[in-house]
Amino acid sequence: MTEDDAVQAWKVSALEDLKLGEDLFKQGKNAHSLFFLHLAIEKIIKGVHQRFKHEPSLFVHDLYKLATRAGIEVPESEKLELDEISTFNVAARYDIFKLRLHQKATPKYTKVWMESGKRLFEKYLELLP
Repeated sequence: MTEDDAVQAWKVSALEDLKLGEDLFKQGKNAHSLFFLHLAIEKIIKGVHQRFKHEPSLFVHDLYKLATRAGIEVPESEKLELDEISTFNVAARYDIFKLRLHQKATPKYTKVWMESGKRLFEKYLELLP
């Protein structure tokens, strides 16, 4: 697989996960939609990393860490957003945290974070061909 192929694979997969997150939100599956939002942002950042660093990204899920390693300038306000969105990954994967995420993921909370996450996603997507 060429580097361009890898970047495109990250991009396509990220777009699919974002769409799935949006569909899950429409179905009222808030916690699951937040998990796929996180996954979409993680993948788009990993695509950016591949494009600009010419190497695969770290195998971690911390969005701020991934973004800074990819060379993305992250203002403090975005760092806070990425930190919150990163919690959706852990909370959705482990039973001990699932209940907390389901309680936190009200329709209003989920709507706010879906909008915030999509804004960040679009910003990072612009960095890819």
